[in-house]
Amino acid sequence: MIKIVSGVNEITLQGEQSVATIRHQAAQILQLSGDEKAEVNGVEVTGEDIVHNGETLEFVKATGQKGATVKVTSGVNELNLDVVGDTVADVRESAGQILGLTSEHRAELNGEEADEDEVLEEGDELEFVKNTGTKGH
Repeated sequence: MIKIVSGVNEITLQGEQSVATIRHQAAQILQLSGDEKAEVNGVEVTGEDIVHNGETLEFVKATGQKGATVKVTSGVNELNLDVVGDTVADVRESAGQILGLTSEHRAELNGEEADEDEVLEEGDELEFVKNTGTKGH
């Protein structure tokens, strides 16, 4: 697993990838401007460097404060995002690609089924759960 951090936002992903690939794939969900420097385990790296399982990649902004977050999960992937005030639908759209969400994933907010228009609050836990098939169907 690779831990990817930018400010209050955090993603945990599987698989080794280059810094440039991760930056491109995670730009929207991590709200990257492109001006951040990249560090792996506290050491500055370039886009060509590979991030390995067990390492932490952090995109460091020149300014910024940590704020209120919502924990968003789907399967083994976990994000801590600055999305307080956004709706479930907003998060589904912005995080859908990185979490691999499909129309088969239903949203649960704090352990209960959630409507797409529900507004997220500080400390909420939003999970996207894929329905599984039943035997014989």
